[in-house]
Amino acid sequence: MPNDDDILGVRIPTTGIISKDFQFFPYHLQIVDVGGQKRERRKWIHCFD
Repeated sequence: MPNDDDILGVRIPTTGIISKDFQFFPYHLQIVDVGGQKRERRKWIHCFD
């Protein structure tokens, strides 16, 4: 059975830009994952212009 450290240590590579919205009343949060590998940067770097 995995423990908390096992779950936190899992890495699933992502590509592109993925965003997820959360509502924590009264706040609205948006978490953005921008595929962190060097070869993926060209896909999201324009978001910071």
